[in-house]
Amino acid sequence: MSSFRLVLAFLLLFLASQVRAAGFDTEDFSLEVPADFQGPITQPMGNNGNVIAFIKPHPATKTNTLLQITVYNPGTGTQPPEKTRLGSLAERYLGQFMEGVKGRRTNFSSTAPTSVTLGGLPAS
Repeated sequence: MSSFRLVLAFLLLFLASQVRAAGFDTEDFSLEVPADFQGPITQPMGNNGNVIAFIKPHPATKTNTLLQITVYNPGTGTQPPEKTRLGSLAERYLGQFMEGVKGRRTNFSSTAPTSVTLGGLPAS
């Protein structure tokens, strides 16, 4: 049985204006990272996942904008979710992630999730 790769993306900010992007490539996907973002910062998520993040510092406000991609491969023998459920699963995962961030911040704000396609798969 072939492995299944599920890509969940956290795109917390879309820039309104066109800016020069830098390319970032992995074996799973290619991404044009908006200008002024620094990274990648990578962190393994156990045996089956990896987090790739880029940040855009805002020095005057001591805040950062985060662009995070979580790649999860449940491995062989695992039944992948139905493709029709991937969008809702990505949004639910993003909500859980944002609740964790909210709990660690004193002045937290966010926007509503945006549905996108990354590597041909739905993401939030």
